[in-house]
Amino acid sequence: MEQDLVKEFLGVSEEEAKAWLLFVEMLRAFRDAEAGVSSRRDADEARRRFERFLERNNLRMLGEEDGLASDELAIATATEAEQAEIRKINTLDILLLVDHESVCEAFVAEDVRPPALVESVVDFFSSPEVPEWLKERLVERDAERAERLLKAVLAEIPDEVCSHFMLVTKYEREGRFADAEAEYKRFLSVREDAVVWANYGWFLERRERYEEALNAFERSISLLHAERTGVGVGVGGVAGGVGSVGGSEVEGVGGVGGGEEEYLLAELEKSVSRVSRMKELRGEYAQKAREYQRAVWLINEVREFATKRLSGEIERAKAEFMRNEGLEELSEEDALDFMNWFLFSRRLPDGKTPALLYAEEKGLDEALKSKLEALGSPVSGVFEVLSYEPARFSMRVRNLLTEEEYELMADMDAEVSAGQTFAGSIYPWGEFFLSGGALRMHSPEFSDEIKSVVSSFKGSEVGGSSAGSAAVEELRREREEAHNAFVSFFGSWEVVFATKSECEEAINRFLEWFLFERPTAVEGKTIAELYREAYDEELERERFKIPPSFENARNIGVLSDAEAGIFLVQDYGLLKRAFERGAAPVSSSDFTRLKEVLLEIEPFALRKLVQMHGRNAVNVINEVFNASLREDASVDEIEAFLAERAEREAASRSARSSSQERAGEG
Repeated sequence: MEQDLVKEFLGVSEEEAKAWLLFVEMLRAFRDAEAGVSSRRDADEARRRFERFLERNNLRMLGEEDGLASDELAIATATEAEQAEIRKINTLDILLLVDHESVCEAFVAEDVRPPALVESVVDFFSSPEVPEWLKERLVERDAERAERLLKAVLAEIPDEVCSHFMLVTKYEREGRFADAEAEYKRFLSVREDAVVWANYGWFLERRERYEEALNAFERSISLLHAERTGVGVGVGGVAGGVGSVGGSEVEGVGGVGGGEEEYLLAELEKSVSRVSRMKELRGEYAQKAREYQRAVWLINEVREFATKRLSGEIERAKAEFMRNEGLEELSEEDALDFMNWFLFSRRLPDGKTPALLYAEEKGLDEALKSKLEALGSPVSGVFEVLSYEPARFSMRVRNLLTEEEYELMADMDAEVSAGQTFAGSIYPWGEFFLSGGALRMHSPEFSDEIKSVVSSFKGSEVGGSSAGSAAVEELRREREEAHNAFVSFFGSWEVVFATKSECEEAINRFLEWFLFERPTAVEGKTIAELYREAYDEELERERFKIPPSFENARNIGVLSDAEAGIFLVQDYGLLKRAFERGAAPVSSSDFTRLKEVLLEIEPFALRKLVQMHGRNAVNVINEVFNASLREDASVDEIEAFLAERAEREAASRSARSSSQERAGEG
């Protein structure tokens, strides 16, 4: 690497460039040693060269421990450090020099038209191996140069989709919406592309141009279907823009091609549904729905800002959160709670929350600042759904413990019925509340159980709402205790039995032990002994019998979860073996049965299996349903995909049944 490149790219003096060049060479040497390309001796020698240079020139490396931000480094003399006369360098700029020298050369070049430079830019922005945040850093570090670079590439290759995406993203972040729209139209006049049409649709939706957005989404869907059937072309390979969100956040659409059409189609179908409803709203309802969408977009931007700027602080806060909550690891629900707490409640060293820091840097008005600050005071509890109107994105909920009612704005993927409950926090935003992430509704059965427990305490002279809260907590503790006992007895949260009789016998042995032999935390007494003391009678237990519907099961899985309870699953072993191997069974009958099990499996079991088997699970699902989920698809994406397939299957069965009835009548 040339010293002049380091000097120009980092904007430092000749002497500083020497030090930074040695630092970059040292990092490269350790990278290559780690990869086995060079020896550890070479890496150590590069480190010694760097350290000797610092010592000879009375320099030292400064970082976060010296008061710099987590993404900053500096090389300075002791005097400069004391007087704060230091030039801070973004750590991502160093990474760019270490791993992507050619694109750095293109960035500082006066003329980027030579094919080699154009190719280096295209390779950088299109590579899935380069993190998105590193691509964004190259664009953000010098907006004028980045725009010149991207335009030069597009002048040479007008339909280069990755450079197009980076350019429109830059325009949107700078508020240059006319320029962004002009670039969308320019690209689409050169090449029809499903992802670009989708991104253009989300751009139009954020401008509240719903009719045009709907047309863009439908055009994208049409191109995707044409691609599937081999009619025409039009599927690019670029990460998409941030889509609008409803009940759960969508961070963006990944590159289509190589297994992501299903995901893009699912997001487009949600977008068509959402925009169609927005288009029909009028008056107060339209105003409230638009305010809701703007709120979620803003919160997504705050989250993105914090993730990029405060990564070190996030890690420290995560350790603090887990310690305070007594957690050994973060579940997906815990991760949502953590991020909301970090963004809106936890103070940074300067006394501001990340949300307020964002608001100040972006120059948001006082009204928005107040709303962001209010998110730090959520209402927590167990809530019952009183009504849900998807057309208005409006849900009426009641806190079971306080009887307070709230309007919650949400766009739910799954069907929600009045009477269902959920536990967690809701976040104030002006006249309504937000969910703070995906709402996980309790099943109707568990909802009834919770309401029954709470209602038994209401109106009592002792306890009131606090007693109701304690009762709900007790119910959860009982389920958790049963789950822990299950794992202790069977050695796992899942156990598979080859026959119905074997399963029945094992469950009865477990229940006998759980109730009559296992000592509890209450003075080491068993549940049966505690029951006798409380009611002055012996605890009687009916023998457990497996339902007749399991008669033809080839095997039976018994699954336990601390929140959901204990479930029996027919032919669970078939699913488990397929996920372990990463391939569906060859037998047509097993293949068909596996599909049925996947569509019927309890959500908690699916989540655990996907977390355990990762890509193997995705491969099996893709094979069974002839789908194209990404290999790194999240549990939420897989769950949503299977729920949508289950709905399709139910609708198909209903249609066949109706057809047969009509035929019979004929």
